[in-house]
Amino acid sequence: MFGTRRFWHKRIVRSGVNTLEPYRSNPPDLRIADDDVVFLDFGPIFGGWEAGFGRAYVLGEDRAARRCGAGVAAGSRLF
Repeated sequence: MFGTRRFWHKRIVRSGVNTLEPYRSNPPDLRIADDDVVFLDFGPIFGGWEAGFGRAYVLGEDRAARRCGAGVAAGSRLF
């Protein structure tokens, strides 16, 4: 955790249908399934500075989901 003790927003880890929920939602916990999309969104504070850290992972072999995941990772537009 690199000495991080404070966060400027709630930490979010979501998978499956929960990835469609809005930020303010607090959906029930789910087990990660074989073909899920999983995303992490943390807001650590380092030395008084707010940082953004987010990642999305695509599990399984769904080609459309993998293409979207690759585009998000590269910061590109897909459409």
